[in-house]
Amino acid sequence: MKPIIYSLFYCFSEALLVSGNGHLNLLEKIFGEVNNSFYGSLPFIFLGFVIAASFAFRNDIINLFKELLNIFLKIMANISNGRKKKGRKHKILANAYSYYSISLIVLLIGFIPLHIFMLKQTIALQKLSDFSSIGFLISSLFLTIVYFFMEDKNDRKKPNFILMFILGILAGFSVIPGISPVLIIFCGLLLMGTGTKFAYKFSLIINMFILLIRMIIWMVAKKAFITFSISGFIMLILCALVTYGAIYLFYYLCRNKKIFIIDIYIFALGLIFIIF
Repeated sequence: MKPIIYSLFYCFSEALLVSGNGHLNLLEKIFGEVNNSFYGSLPFIFLGFVIAASFAFRNDIINLFKELLNIFLKIMANISNGRKKKGRKHKILANAYSYYSISLIVLLIGFIPLHIFMLKQTIALQKLSDFSSIGFLISSLFLTIVYFFMEDKNDRKKPNFILMFILGILAGFSVIPGISPVLIIFCGLLLMGTGTKFAYKFSLIINMFILLIRMIIWMVAKKAFITFSISGFIMLILCALVTYGAIYLFYYLCRNKKIFIIDIYIFALGLIFIIF
């Protein structure tokens, strides 16, 4: 029962841009550690999160990957035309989704190698768990500064690819539990003027890749094996439902301009971690 509860809290927190690692450390500190069967169930947790996020943002995900395919085909066509020295060149970045699809790749290029290196060096859940309180408090302060001092605009600015790469590097350093790389990406996009709703969608799509990386590294570090069972399937369904509910909770808070509740929640987690 304990692994299922921990899994649901993990998915709930990740969907609200709060550190799932920090939640896991806090629960283990209060209720005790989970055994390796929890880490063997990580694929079900990951799939539950991906299924819920993919369904919630299905149109955006389809458009992003369609545009990536179009960009690839245009590049190949331009190369072919260049060799034949005939034909017009196709415009690579034709619309907003083309810019954001390239931004997705650029950010992941900056993020993935560094984050894998940092996780391997620290094994965050073991060596850095005592810093979770600091991580939560820093996240709360960062979100406060960014969100409450930035004007939330409805119009989307085209992303700067250099800034997206730098944002990926900054998020890659976030291995301290309590500091969510997704929150860093979300705040970075707000600073670029993308608007809250789009920043949230883009951040959660990125989070699918982040969770996949962490799942693989954790399972290797813990020497855990995938365990296929009825309880694993139940965990997948529950994680998908909780993630989907958390996504619409965020939209509700965003629509009613109550994002500060998440900020208070993160701050409270930091204080609870200090108390226990």
